[in-house]
Amino acid sequence: MDSLFFKKKEVAESLKRLSKNIISYYVDYKLMSKNAIHELNTKTKNRQFQNNIIGAFTLSTCLRQEIYSFGSKKSVDDENYYACLSGKLALRRLITIACGLHSEIIGEKEIFLQLGNSILFAYDQSLISKMLCSDLLNILYIADELKKKFSIQTDENYSTVGVSIMAGFANSNSTLCIIGSGYMAHVFIKNFKSIEYKKIIWISRDIDRLKKIVGITGVDKDKVVYVETKDAIKYIQEADLIFAATNNTDTPYRRMLFPKAKAIIDVSYPSLFSEGCNSNFISIQNTFFEKLISKPVDKISILKVEKAIDKLLKII
Repeated sequence: MDSLFFKKKEVAESLKRLSKNIISYYVDYKLMSKNAIHELNTKTKNRQFQNNIIGAFTLSTCLRQEIYSFGSKKSVDDENYYACLSGKLALRRLITIACGLHSEIIGEKEIFLQLGNSILFAYDQSLISKMLCSDLLNILYIADELKKKFSIQTDENYSTVGVSIMAGFANSNSTLCIIGSGYMAHVFIKNFKSIEYKKIIWISRDIDRLKKIVGITGVDKDKVVYVETKDAIKYIQEADLIFAATNNTDTPYRRMLFPKAKAIIDVSYPSLFSEGCNSNFISIQNTFFEKLISKPVDKISILKVEKAIDKLLKII
């Protein structure tokens, strides 16, 4: 344990400093429904805790809203919405979040990136000090070491599950529509390209980015039709399969039906489409994706990493 975490002396010092005044206010999909999480995130969107509190950062995703405060005098706007931990328990939660142990798909990679981005955003906005930022980034260092040592890692995510589902419907005559050009869309097409299809309609505000993704992933560019978001509606109705992974606020698709499509997989947050848009509509909010992955992280590995974290917190 010592050689794993304390080969960098500053890591031990970071943990000691963080444990003294850390407070975690949180809700996640295990404490309330996914729809309720979405409603809470929407309600607090324009008055995020981190926007007016020095010494805190917020981690807000489709499955959680977590606020980590370090010596701040003000709490959340309404404590009735949140569970609360402090000291080593709060620090433990932060480490386990970074490890992906509270993710719907345990060991997935995106939460690690989201946490890092949240910390760096708070620092860029002068909400946390340089030292506090450095201490929090050492949490990511610890989590990365833990994930590697105990194999708490998976390449599966919402996109790979989407590919597995789509494979059951796709054939050489299928027209696939992809909406979005971010990480999830990239992962989706990387895994989907080996499946039979006739054409891909790819919709995004950034066509140049789409062309780069096609080049990187080796997708047959002659089968791809690039469509700007403003022209999307008529093209979507042509699709046999629809995969959506994009950030959005309001969308005309939410008021539309897509009876032709054999399946719609929507991993956008919030959902791009609405319930009832298709007989096979799957979204983050209506599906438990952990039941659909092919190779979940081994439970023995989870127990081992939990024990390692407990031992680590006893040392500091």
